[in-house]
Amino acid sequence: CVQTSRKDVMYFRVLYPGSHATLQVFLKKGESVLAESDAMVSMSEHVDIQGKMTGGVAAGLARSILTSESLFMQEMVALSGDDNEVMLSPASGLPGDIAIVEVSQGNMLLSEGAFLACEPTVQLGARSQGILRGALARTGIFAIEATGTGLLAFNGFGALHKYSLGPVRRIRRKKSMTHR
Repeated sequence: CVQTSRKDVMYFRVLYPGSHATLQVFLKKGESVLAESDAMVSMSEHVDIQGKMTGGVAAGLARSILTSESLFMQEMVALSGDDNEVMLSPASGLPGDIAIVEVSQGNMLLSEGAFLACEPTVQLGARSQGILRGALARTGIFAIEATGTGLLAFNGFGALHKYSLGPVRRIRRKKSMTHR
């Protein structure tokens, strides 16, 4: 295990980091986790799974249509016991790493398909990046916006690298080179 994060009693941990990472979530009775549709690999016998549309019909439809995310999410709830486990893996099936962040102040934007799981206290919606920025970055005009507070797990195709950006530091990505 390389990456761990604790908040109160819920615990997220990345197993097998790198190209085939899996997210392990520990839940106590009454706790729940939201995950992208089809992400659940396994769960303890005392965990119940349901389909859930978060944020209401309008928000769910907007998120689904604008960001290509599923209209419904999976909600896993621990019905009893204090040692329940849920294993999650990106539904895309593409090899890649998983990162865990704490959403607290402000918001976090995720590319299409990057959302994996979060605590129910994190709200997900769609946010416009602007036509020019979305077209130039080739990530789409809309991004997934995470607000609220709590743990959020996301995945990416390939390895993930963390940058700490301040008000002065900016990171530019290398422009794509095309061969003619």
